[in-house]
Amino acid sequence: MELYNRKIELKGHEDGSCKHVSMRGSIIVFIMKLLTLLLLFELTYLGVYYIFTLGIPLPLDLHHHAMLSLFFLAILKILTQAYIILHVTLDWANNAYYIEGKHLIKNSGIINIEEESYDLTTVRSVIVNQSWLGRIFHYGDVTLKTSASGGYQVIVTMGGIQNPQDHERMIKQCL
Repeated sequence: MELYNRKIELKGHEDGSCKHVSMRGSIIVFIMKLLTLLLLFELTYLGVYYIFTLGIPLPLDLHHHAMLSLFFLAILKILTQAYIILHVTLDWANNAYYIEGKHLIKNSGIINIEEESYDLTTVRSVIVNQSWLGRIFHYGDVTLKTSASGGYQVIVTMGGIQNPQDHERMIKQCL
């Protein structure tokens, strides 16, 4: 289950800071997204194929060109599936959260890497949200609500991460 999610090791210091800890999205969520998208594409293509082969009169005399139309639709389906699989995979692989010292760092991007840093000393609450499916497969969202002087407030949601209760406990110990 933790193929791309490093073991959670809390290395506390006397001052409460934590060493480098990585958090990544759940591989179960990633696989469910891919399977859902592939199933939707296959069902859509099956519906189009069924309409073409029914014998119902179609506009523009498409029955005469049914095989050619289905061939181009199949090519379009394959290219679209490849694009979506690549997009979902790269989105999952290139979004990670790290705790270093008293900071939560969010890294995202492939070519243009964006790094956001949040000070853990301003965190006011840590919330875990899990659906019933998330409880079964051990994934969920961890939301951090921060506030600082001057009314500065940020809500950071780490969505679909593996073992959210462990990460919540670790974040609370790092505060």
